[in-house]
Amino acid sequence: MTDFLYEQVLNRILSGDYAPNTRIPAEEDIAREFDLSRPVVRNALARLKREGVLESRRGSGTVVKEVDGAKRPTFGPVESVEDIWYCFEFRIHFEASAAELASIKRDATDLARIDAALDRLKTSNSADMLQTVDLDMAFHKTIVAATHNRFMIGTYDTWFPQITFTCSMSANLSQARSTLRQKQIVHGHDKVVQCIRHQDSAGAREAMVAHIKAARLTIFRGRPTYGEGQLEL
Repeated sequence: MTDFLYEQVLNRILSGDYAPNTRIPAEEDIAREFDLSRPVVRNALARLKREGVLESRRGSGTVVKEVDGAKRPTFGPVESVEDIWYCFEFRIHFEASAAELASIKRDATDLARIDAALDRLKTSNSADMLQTVDLDMAFHKTIVAATHNRFMIGTYDTWFPQITFTCSMSANLSQARSTLRQKQIVHGHDKVVQCIRHQDSAGAREAMVAHIKAARLTIFRGRPTYGEGQLEL
């Protein structure tokens, strides 16, 4: 459980939820939020302090440390069709690797979170497309989190605004496409989860590639493909 909490706190730091030079919640508040014991919280925070991510300051408690030259990079907004293509290209290769690794390293807690995120997505009846995209992205983040690799988690968080934008475009266009196309994309989620559950790493990679390519197809059918020729699933 120490590793789990370590990753959760680090993820919040990398995503900016806990900003540099700001105090993180007190140990008892963190223990209450995650339903963990104080010793587990203390050990996770101690590890982050040893790694130079957190520091104790007199009168301020535990604070996120800002390290010169180690700030998380940011990327500009998606500004062209070509940018959208390359963002999908990044997702295909990165998220396929994440799904593959998640299938190997996932535990029961990860599976429960993945299942819950997928259930929220599938049962949502909201007509708000942006809310649907948020639920979709939350599902994908649970898979990246299941890698238990802070560098992969941090990289995904860095690209998250651009990824969310391309997902919004795909969702908009999916609403205008056939019902069959929408069902294919939904089925892609199920296939990824099934492979992760059964620790089928090759299948998880393949399923994630197919899933993201299906989403990309809603945008690029009939458009330039920047080096891949005619698009097919």
